[in-house]
Amino acid sequence: MAPDEWALTAADAAAAAVLLNSGLAKLVVPGPLRRALAELTPAADRPAAVRGLAAVEIAAAVALIVGPLRVPAAVLASLLGLLFAAFGVLGRTRRSTAPCGCFGASADRPLGWSNVAVGLLLAAVLPLAATTATPADHTEGAVLLASTGSLALCLSAHRELIRQRLLSRIRAAAPPAPAAGRPLDASPLAGSEAR
Repeated sequence: MAPDEWALTAADAAAAAVLLNSGLAKLVVPGPLRRALAELTPAADRPAAVRGLAAVEIAAAVALIVGPLRVPAAVLASLLGLLFAAFGVLGRTRRSTAPCGCFGASADRPLGWSNVAVGLLLAAVLPLAATTATPADHTEGAVLLASTGSLALCLSAHRELIRQRLLSRIRAAAPPAPAAGRPLDASPLAGSEAR
């Protein structure tokens, strides 16, 4: 693949990774985004709307990495990006405090500048798609890059939860500390061996 083809494949894969993680998180845990949107406008307080948005995000993510569907998916990804940016601006201007839940319950930031930035980056997928021809091996490269990106994004978005779970397992597997005043090699059965 030529450098511009790699750039297109990487951009599509990155957008797909963001949309897939975001969509799956909203599908599984729609509550945080519902509360954040309700804080901005009570009309948006509908679980079906959040799950519908999640389904559209997942569909756009999958279509972005399939060569023949790439351009229509880029249009959809760009529209989603503009919607995210608009929600970010609205959240910032209305001083939103509810966590957006964009990447699940682990997200603790309200709608704001980060949504604007991600939205504008997603919106940039369309101009790139419109100016670059689809490489023959786009799907294979995009699937590999999107999978890797999704894993990295998921680990990053949930790093605190992962850290807490790992620490609790390490603590559970550690041997108990000796009781105060008892030497390490003394056991309650030590005297029974001499009998």
